[in-house]
Amino acid sequence: MTDQTRWGIDMTITENKAKAHAEQKSMRDELTFFVMNCNYFQMQELYSEMKRMKRRYGKDKKSSE
Repeated sequence: MTDQTRWGIDMTITENKAKAHAEQKSMRDELTFFVMNCNYFQMQELYSEMKRMKRRYGKDKKSSE
């Protein structure tokens, strides 16, 4: 395992986390734009896919409260 006490490791980790966060934000923005501008048929397919994913990966804790 890499020695994380060396200089620069914490900077690299922080930069990687920031990059991952920016990519996730970009994906969320793109998905939001698509959902807000899709037609009825596309909305039905998205809803169906969401239900399938919830069954596969587990229930969303916020919606079950």
